[in-house]
Amino acid sequence: MSKMRKITIAAVVVVLLASLFAAGQAVASPEPTQEGILGRHTIRGGEHLYSIARAYGVDPAAIARASGLFSVNQVLQPGWVLTIPNAPMTHVAGPTAVAQFGALASATVPPVQQSVIVPQGDVKVLSGAQTQIRYSHYWPPLGGVNTSRPDAPHLARCANGARWQDHVGVGCACPPEWPFGTVVILDGQRWTCVDRGGMIKFVNGIPWVDFLVPNAAYGYGTVVEVEVIFP
Repeated sequence: MSKMRKITIAAVVVVLLASLFAAGQAVASPEPTQEGILGRHTIRGGEHLYSIARAYGVDPAAIARASGLFSVNQVLQPGWVLTIPNAPMTHVAGPTAVAQFGALASATVPPVQQSVIVPQGDVKVLSGAQTQIRYSHYWPPLGGVNTSRPDAPHLARCANGARWQDHVGVGCACPPEWPFGTVVILDGQRWTCVDRGGMIKFVNGIPWVDFLVPNAAYGYGTVVEVEVIFP
């Protein structure tokens, strides 16, 4: 084989290898795309990640990843903007936020909840924002620590002077930093602070809230997210 022919073959091989390498690079490093983003959602008072996910039929974990949240349980604040990805998911029924874009968007979007800050010692809670509590429940007919009148539970009254019988299923005992009339929204249901208790206080920055019901909805001391609205 002549020297010139060897050089020609070598040149062809080099060109082919270069083309293959360039093609490989193009496949390995695609240009970023926005096709996977449905839109943006501005958080409003009372909303949490799951209620927002239901509004768009999207996986809440995917929203957390797209928006740079630490986890699906991160407490959200009104005014934050979330990225809603195209990650469809079928949800069970539950509290649902108002969609801000797409076919389900409301013609009138409610304003962002104004931030009213109530100090809790070294902790501050935003009125209308999601926060965490430690769940417990009490039932005066059980007597003992469940009532201010162990000798006659039927005569017991709440710390605000109201009859406990008038607040079954809607009343709760809150820490003293929260004034009577404070509303706690748990799983879409409103409860009003009408009572106090020796153990109802902040522990490690999280308050205990005692719900006036005969049967508990959660295990004793379970940390759950609620919305708190101060009067």
